[in-house]
Amino acid sequence: RSWQRFQLVQSVSADELYASTDLDLGSRQLARFMWQQQQRPQVWHKAALVANFVEYEALKINWLGVYKCISRIKAEEEIWNKVVDELFEIDAIVQRDKQLRHLSRYVKDVFGLKVVVGSEEQARRVQLHLEQLCFSDAALLAHGVPIGEGTRQL
Repeated sequence: RSWQRFQLVQSVSADELYASTDLDLGSRQLARFMWQQQQRPQVWHKAALVANFVEYEALKINWLGVYKCISRIKAEEEIWNKVVDELFEIDAIVQRDKQLRHLSRYVKDVFGLKVVVGSEEQARRVQLHLEQLCFSDAALLAHGVPIGEGTRQL
């Protein structure tokens, strides 16, 4: 394993975006990608997905001042690392033990979302809006989300 990171960018249609999870989009894109080392150019390797980012760029800045949203989800094997970390409270051990801090790459959130705005005031407005956001039953059903108290709000 080299631990070298790279960024692969590809535009996707709205239909493809709504038909797939972020993880599926990244996995499909990466499955078509292979690389070779300078020392062994005859050997081709498949890249390993560690985390997948999807950027949603605004065509026009909305009333909240949002420029873009970025979602991140870990790859499946990294998600299982997180599950094990939670079950055995590995993150608490890592925080206490300086010799284990190099393992902290395993102790991260599984999913993240960033909303990029232009000012501190806009950031406060977006946060308040997200805290008060409530999805209707029709909106949940339209996206295949089960209706319930746990799905109506973020």
